[in-house]
Amino acid sequence: MKIKRTVAITLAAAIVFIWSSSAEAQSGWRAGDAGSVRFGLGLFVPQADSSYWDEVFDVWTGDAGDFQDLVWQIDGTWMFSPTMGLQLGTSWYSGDTSQSYQDWTDADGGEVTHTTQLDTWDLTAAWVFKPGSGNPVRPYLGLGGGLTSWRLQEYGDFIDFGTAGPPPIITTWYEDSGTTWMVFALAGLEFYNRSNWSFFVEGRWKYAEASLGGDFGSLNQDLDLSGGVLAGGISFNF
Repeated sequence: MKIKRTVAITLAAAIVFIWSSSAEAQSGWRAGDAGSVRFGLGLFVPQADSSYWDEVFDVWTGDAGDFQDLVWQIDGTWMFSPTMGLQLGTSWYSGDTSQSYQDWTDADGGEVTHTTQLDTWDLTAAWVFKPGSGNPVRPYLGLGGGLTSWRLQEYGDFIDFGTAGPPPIITTWYEDSGTTWMVFALAGLEFYNRSNWSFFVEGRWKYAEASLGGDFGSLNQDLDLSGGVLAGGISFNF
């Protein structure tokens, strides 16, 4: 009986302690202290600084700005303290443009044109720092890395300079894809209200590069996948 009484008292004391600790924690709790799930939309601005891009813009019309396009992103953050947390996320980008030879035309003087398209899919993990807990406007910083899956395509009309005589125009498709490591840094602002929902604006810069193979393997070139993203969206905080 004495043992049972001791166990009962111990369990009761544990329950009271857990309940009081929980109540104390909840009294100072604010939405976002435990974490958040975010949905964002942004603009990817590619750096396009590698041997592949150098040749593309030397031979054909256009520049890096033609590949600016939307980025869709989803991420979740788990806070280990009021100011530090782990963010896991994913994002998708697809940009394309039509390009023509700068110095060559067809027999009638018309442009010889094809489409260049780049698609990427990022899986990321970042350590985030959020000072100013409890403020309605809260800045944050982050540093992380992950994997970038990519696909590069060129399809349309090309001049075949590998044949004897006047070079013919051919219609064909070139493609390569792969996965490479990436690193990134981010900075942003969160705007809280009285509900669990908030808004954010964020800028990030990522660095990633891959070696081209597939239909581009004979070129022995590198593909720069780096660039900046300016995004905004909504967060559900818990």
